[in-house]
Amino acid sequence: MSRHLYSALIIAAITAGPAMAGDLEPSSPPGPTMKSLNEVPPTWSRRLDSTNGSTNPLIIGCGSSRFVCIFSSGSPVPLPKAVLDNETGLVWDRSPSPDDWQWSSAVRRCHTREVGGRFGWRLPTVEELASLIDPSQTSPALPESHPFLNIQVDPGHTYWTQTTDSSNESDAWWVEFDSHTIDATSKGGFRKTWCVRGGHGTGGL
Repeated sequence: MSRHLYSALIIAAITAGPAMAGDLEPSSPPGPTMKSLNEVPPTWSRRLDSTNGSTNPLIIGCGSSRFVCIFSSGSPVPLPKAVLDNETGLVWDRSPSPDDWQWSSAVRRCHTREVGGRFGWRLPTVEELASLIDPSQTSPALPESHPFLNIQVDPGHTYWTQTTDSSNESDAWWVEFDSHTIDATSKGGFRKTWCVRGGHGTGGL
């Protein structure tokens, strides 16, 4: 190999070296690899405090680590009409109706219900409604200092779920918040509704 050719190859290698290394460098600084608690999606494995919310009588229980009150409307003072549960990511009607319905009517009622200017509600599954239960509490068996209103807890006052009993399709599951009873009975009976928004759910009819 001639001296001139050898020198040319060395010069080419030196010139190309930095360019090739530069191609391996990131085009921008690496993004963050950890998320704050508020950025972590809700999961059913979290247990959040429900007692550190507001003590204002109009929004009592709102703004805790677990419950955030949303969809405010009304006058002269707009008040929140729904509650986001940070443990599950579900949004609940803050003040369920005290009226009783047969199961099929309860399903349709949630489908057509408007809460805080929002549609898209449904009857919860038995797992979702039961997720509100705090077995350490009674009358209602809901988390301490919860922000919900108008929850019926007298014996016999129960809330439908959209979950059909797998052993008898004419029955559906319900939840009672006096002493956190969960059971299934005939869809022809009359029970209350507590509508939910979000989540996956299942077909109600």
